Amino acid sequence: MTARATAVRNDYRCSIDRNQSGKYCVRIQVHYRRHAWTLGTFFLASSFDRAMKKLEVPAFVLGPMRRGLAESVEMPREFSRSTAVGS
Repeated sequence: MTARATAVRNDYRCSIDRNQSGKYCVRIQVHYRRHAWTLGTFFLASSFDRAMKKLEVPAFVLGPMRRGLAESVEMPREFSRSTAVGS
């Protein structure tokens, strides 16, 4: 048997933003290295929890990503609140 010299891994990227109507826009981009092509897609969800459910990924994988995404979504909201209070 011959062993593979290098492991070919796919690259996954995910981002989440709130749009003007308050819905969450989840963007997913996957780069398949073996075939050298990229697939990008997005979907809308009414809440952060529903967005996470639509991803259908095991919870132990989602934990760190969910925490990071939640912090990135909350930061602009807190900034706009503190700006409005300071005015």
